[in-house]
Amino acid sequence: SMLARNGVPEGTPKSQVVAQLRDSGQGNIADMVSSMDVVVGRGVDFGAVAVVLGWVLAIYVVASLLGWLQGYLLNDVVQRTVYDMREEVEQKIHRLPLQFFDKQPRGELLSRVTNDIDNISQSLQQTMSQLLTSLLTVVAVISMMVWISPLLALVVLAVFALVSSGAAMLLGAVVSNDQQAGGLATMIGLGLAALGGAMFPLAAFELLSDTVWRVAHITPHAWALESFEELVGYGGGFGDIAGFLLILLGYAAIFFAVGAWRLRAILTR
Repeated sequence: SMLARNGVPEGTPKSQVVAQLRDSGQGNIADMVSSMDVVVGRGVDFGAVAVVLGWVLAIYVVASLLGWLQGYLLNDVVQRTVYDMREEVEQKIHRLPLQFFDKQPRGELLSRVTNDIDNISQSLQQTMSQLLTSLLTVVAVISMMVWISPLLALVVLAVFALVSSGAAMLLGAVVSNDQQAGGLATMIGLGLAALGGAMFPLAAFELLSDTVWRVAHITPHAWALESFEELVGYGGGFGDIAGFLLILLGYAAIFFAVGAWRLRAILTR
């Protein structure tokens, strides 16, 4: 195997190999080896690789079928909803008196009957698919976290909820009305989510540049996602995510402090 070719004696326990790798400064490789079933001196088990590839292929096939079924069901629901809306609009038009049509421009009536409903149909098709996918993703990740460690999952979610509450308080102290709050929340939320790895993997940022990876960690999203990854991907414990949680608590403290200072300044004017 690779370890044996690098001078590690055959039969060396995995714990000793991991300790040696950490002592030599190869922490990433040590983490990888610790999460694998490694026996020094034994080569690649191609039978096991074939089994894994078979499972991956089966998962992709099932995912494709489920994606097709999701699109079919969503399209059916949207089209039925739009059909019912068109019927209700037609019945409404039949009940309106002739004086209404004499006073209303024809173009406005046609726009309400056709364009407005078409816009609703397009909006439903775009948003329902994204909403369902995002909801299922959140449910799956939280389910995995609870299955691995309910207590740690609750701790991580509670800490990130504190960060979100502090950010909301800070935003509410900065803007002057609900419309500004909604617009800024959407813009800032999507921007930080994209930068923090919620839309693109953090590993991709690291491949692009170390600078991009460091910039991504300015956002609390990156630290929360790394804690999720540690729990779900590597089965980590509290000690493995304690640093991430402390950083998130720091974000929450800063957001609450600045938001409270801003609100106090507004109230004492």
